[in-house]
Amino acid sequence: KTRTNDKYRVVYSDHQRPELEKEFHFSRYITIRRKKEVAQQLGLSERQVKIWFQKTRAKERKQNKKKEEAMRASGNMTTPKLEPLDSPPAISASHHVHGHAHSPNMGMGMGMSQHH
Repeated sequence: KTRTNDKYRVVYSDHQRPELEKEFHFSRYITIRRKKEVAQQLGLSERQVKIWFQKTRAKERKQNKKKEEAMRASGNMTTPKLEPLDSPPAISASHHVHGHAHSPNMGMGMGMSQHH
């Protein structure tokens, strides 16, 4: 919990870090009650615990993104490509609905042109 002189950043002790990591492993999102308990246990403020969790989640997302990009680069193209394709069908389904809504009108238009 010592602050460096040039930067206002908290350096967590060798006792605090493993405890925070253990808590994070248990749950990526800490409850208000648990945050209070951990803060008291480790001699940190609740804000420090909250920010540690936020930064750790961000770090995890960044690492996962790197892994995904590495997999994509290594030629394992199938897995990352399947994910984006899973969501657009919902969008294209709505487009199909619009398409069907337009087709009867087009049919009517053709019917009218045949009458002329």
